[in-house]
Amino acid sequence: MTPTMTIDRGAPRGSAADLHGRLFSSVTPTSDKLDKPSGTVDDLAITPTAPAMPEPASEALRELGACLDELVSLKPDWDSYGALQPSHPALEAAWTLASTLADVGVDVPQVVPTPDGGVQLEWYSGALSLVLALVPGDASFIFDDEAVGEQHGGDLLPDVKLFISDVLRFRKL
Repeated sequence: MTPTMTIDRGAPRGSAADLHGRLFSSVTPTSDKLDKPSGTVDDLAITPTAPAMPEPASEALRELGACLDELVSLKPDWDSYGALQPSHPALEAAWTLASTLADVGVDVPQVVPTPDGGVQLEWYSGALSLVLALVPGDASFIFDDEAVGEQHGGDLLPDVKLFISDVLRFRKL
């Protein structure tokens, strides 16, 4: 039997200052029998949260939740090239990160599955692009500002300050 889960759509609240400690804090699997191979997104200090908060008021967040719900239902080989199902921790981390950032005014990202069982969050605005990959064994990002020729990236946890600096460029003014 495949473990099932629900996505906790209660976005954590608080300031951007405590964002780092809460990036991946809402895993609420409905089964404790999830396979956890070593070196996966599970290693990102994902912990259970308090009870869910009310449904998000933002239409963009509702759309993000609907998209993540669709990803939950993907079956193995969803791309006909042997792709893995998106992992539950990656889906939860994607929701928590995107909804928390939306709370501080950052645009809701586009979300796509990756063939290796992850989820990719993508922000685009003019010449700016930021891609965050939450995949088994890795959480990394790439930022690109074509207007000034700036490009960099890194692993999310050691480079979280750089990531937050980049993602805040997508903040609604």
